[in-house]
Formats: sequence, structure tokens, C-alpha cells
Amino acid sequence: MSFAKKLQTHRPQSWSALPSDLAGLVLRRLPSHADHVRFADVCHHWRFSRQEHCLPPPLPWLAFPDGTFFGLPCREGAKESFKLHSSANYCISCGDWLAFAQNGTCFLMDPFSEITLTLPNLSSFCLVDEPVGIINGRDVLDEDMSGSLLQMDTAISLRKVIRCSELVVAAIVEIGPLRTVAYCQPGSTSWLVSELGSIGSVIDMMFYEGMLYVIDEFNDLLAINVREDNDNGKLRVSWIERLLDGAPCVLKLIQGGISYFESYLVESHGALLLVQRTIFGECDNNTIGGIKPVGIEFEVCQPDFQSRSWVKVSSVG
Repeated sequence: MSFAKKLQTHRPQSWSALPSDLAGLVLRRLPSHADHVRFADVCHHWRFSRQEHCLPPPLPWLAFPDGTFFGLPCREGAKESFKLHSSANYCISCGDWLAFAQNGTCFLMDPFSEITLTLPNLSSFCLVDEPVGIINGRDVLDEDMSGSLLQMDTAISLRKVIRCSELVVAAIVEIGPLRTVAYCQPGSTSWLVSELGSIGSVIDMMFYEGMLYVIDEFNDLLAINVREDNDNGKLRVSWIERLLDGAPCVLKLIQGGISYFESYLVESHGALLLVQRTIFGECDNNTIGGIKPVGIEFEVCQPDFQSRSWVKVSSVG
């Protein structure tokens, strides 16, 4: 049979009939999150294939307040950028979500699908039901300090937001001088504020392997189990455990300058790590703020749970 006859008798199948296993192979060769979104927009079958396969995390994006996104180059000389006007004026990025806080109203939005999750008003908050003591810890929560702060006629401000699950959203919030953790359920009417901030200001947090991990200003690592109560459907903290004592912070100075320290929790190759960043600056009257950055250093530590301490590492694999 001639080639022309074959074309007439065997109609080519639609791209929507692409087998799921082949779709998974294609998706694994697309490192960009934008490519994953475009793939899912082709048809319902391809969208289902994207949801069906467990894919490696896509390359991160840089998001700017005006709704502009820049993708990291996936090959030499290549770069991607686009603008989503619906994403303008967000305040915090939260994984695949953007957090918006406008006149007290707060919500999360997926910038690609524009699906939104309503969060409680920033002026509505109360104490969360949590243990009085901390397991393996040296501190007892001080109800008087945080309790009095919660009586202040003010709204909370968001510093970081994490969607832990479909039922739990956690945030680092500031209420006056108190910086602590707060929880809520999407669609609920009030934030539930922890008293941890009365012990030491909460610096960073991460949801890792089903648990919320927090570091305070002393770089102590705490694990928090927050769940929906089976009896009343409200959130409660079943336990808080102090896993590690703070990482030693070596003061680094430069002549005629200052140093600024920050700590972050990150995940790399499945491991929980602490990153300590030091920014060196010099006094400069011609620079906004009077300080000109002149150098930056990073140190990375991993947890040693047997010795309850952070251990410095020279490689993250």
C-alpha cells in the first residue's frame, strides 16, 4: 500500500490521546513551572496527566510586586518573563500561592488559575489552644504577656505564610512588639495566635514531612503539631517540642562597618537545613539608609538530633 493510501486509511490520533506514561516523560523534561501550566491548559486529559504524575519540583520563579514573574534560565541564553495583572500588589509569596492583605482583608490566590482561599480578617485574632509547657524545653509559656498584647486595638501584620494542608494555614505575624506564629483554616473568621513569641521572637518556619518547624531568635528549632480537632473541627496544637538548642552565632565585624545577620530554614535534597546569612556594610552618606553593602557570607548547618545541636556543613550535595 502506498504512503498516500496509508494516510487516507489511518487517520492520525489527536494529541489529546497522548498516553499517560508518555505525558509523564514529557513533563519530566519541562523544568519550568510555566511549562507545566501550559501543558495542563491543552486539554482535560493532559491536565489530569499533570496531576497524576509525581514530578520533581520545578525551578523557582522571581515574583515582583507589580505581578511580573521571571523564570530561571533552563538553558544557556534562555530566560522567561511574563506579567499577570491579577497578581499585582501581593504582599507575600507562599509556595505556589500569593498572599494579599488589603484593608484588613486577607486571601491566598493561585496566580495561574486565579483560585482564591479566603483567610480571616487581620483584625480578628485570639489565643490558640496549645500546651502550657514545651516538651524537652526550658521554658513555660507566659500567658500574661501575650494575653495583654492580644488586647491591643490593632491588626496583625503578616511576615510569612505557609499552606500546610487543605485545612491549615500557618503564618508568622507581628502584633505590636510580639512576633509569633498564628494559624487559621481557610474560610474561618479568626486567626489563632500562639504564645511562643513571648519566649523568643519567631524568625522563620517551614512545613516539612507533615510537621511545622520553627526557629526563634536564638536559632532554637521547635516542632509543632497543629491539627483539626475531631470533636469540634477547630484547630488545636497537640504538642510543641524543642528539638535543638540554638546554633552558635559567631560575630563577624569589618573595620568601620556593621554586620547584619539573618537565619532561614530550607529544604535541600530532602534534608532540613539552617542557612545563616551575614551582610557586611559600610557607612555611606550617599546611600539610602546610610549603609552601603560591601559583602555577604552564608553558612549552612544541619540538625544533629542526638546532640540536640546544629552542625556546620561544607556541602549540600
